[in-house]
Amino acid sequence: MTSSKAVQIVVKQENASLSKDQKTFNRLIKKIQQDKETLLLWRSTLELYNDDYLTKYKPIKENYDQKREKLVFLLDNGVENFKFTQTEVSKLHFAIKSIVYELMNANETEELKLIYNKYFEEDYDEASEEAMEAMKESLKEMFDIELDDVDLDSSEDDIFSSLGQKLYEKAQQEEEERATKKATKKSPKMVEAEKKEAQINLSIQEIFRKLVKDLHPDRERDPTERARKNELMQRVNKAYDKKDLLGLLELQLEIEQISADSLNAIAEDRLKHYNQVLKGQTKQLEDEIEMFKEMLMFKYNIPIYFVNDPDEPLRFLKHETEEVKEKLEIIDVDLVSFQEVKGIKVWLKNVTLPKKGRKSPFFEPF
Repeated sequence: MTSSKAVQIVVKQENASLSKDQKTFNRLIKKIQQDKETLLLWRSTLELYNDDYLTKYKPIKENYDQKREKLVFLLDNGVENFKFTQTEVSKLHFAIKSIVYELMNANETEELKLIYNKYFEEDYDEASEEAMEAMKESLKEMFDIELDDVDLDSSEDDIFSSLGQKLYEKAQQEEEERATKKATKKSPKMVEAEKKEAQINLSIQEIFRKLVKDLHPDRERDPTERARKNELMQRVNKAYDKKDLLGLLELQLEIEQISADSLNAIAEDRLKHYNQVLKGQTKQLEDEIEMFKEMLMFKYNIPIYFVNDPDEPLRFLKHETEEVKEKLEIIDVDLVSFQEVKGIKVWLKNVTLPKKGRKSPFFEPF
């Protein structure tokens, strides 16, 4: 439950105006409130996307891929047993390679490996090992971390967990090195920055102490009031841990520890410290929003232009689901027609080979 009282500095006297820092305070407060609402929407989007992906999209996609695998074997059988023109053979090879390449990314089977080896003229396991080593080198160069002990054959979640742990350890080590360097030699600029950070922390700690003083549940005898204060203290601790100045001020207003008038009376030097905290909070919220976007793009391969708004990923998934449903209807017909050479030849008329001398991404013929 959040407070209905808004944290805002307002003009109280006629012909008066807000100072520059007061305007900045109001602007940052409004930005944080908006970002908090946006963050909740993205959190909800990720949860809904996970549910819809598992219950609506994944089952029909797996069914679709199983039928595509059957079609690959029918096309391979056609190459071996039917007569085609040289152009038709080239199209068949291109189509088979395209489908097998995508299917192997979703589900490696020994049967598909044989088809892969035949048409790509290389061993799939060896090619995969070389690709993994190249990926390790790329990631090592990108993040400057050792990846020899990261198992790239493990699940996607395990890989990202290992990478995340290594990046965290690297960040911790760099932070320790910076701290050691600062301790040995501090420039005037560093000293001033540390002083400012300490003042900011003191501002938050002061509000925190005031809230704890009034809300500590152990001092309350009434069970109902103790439960209420316990819930409020949980919110206080959560806000303090995140340096959520807005959350702490909202709690002060909610329990009437401060009034709207006291916000107007905040001294300019104190207000400057508050604004520094709020700027840091807006950056943190923006980073969290970006994290949810990147999780959706990376985990589910969503194009970047579908993560501008929290509603867009769900519309994208709905469109993808409907598209697979339509393809399932077509593929059932192809499973029958591809058993005869005539059916394959008719289908091949819609397959376009990449132009010579130009690299073309694999297409999705089904």
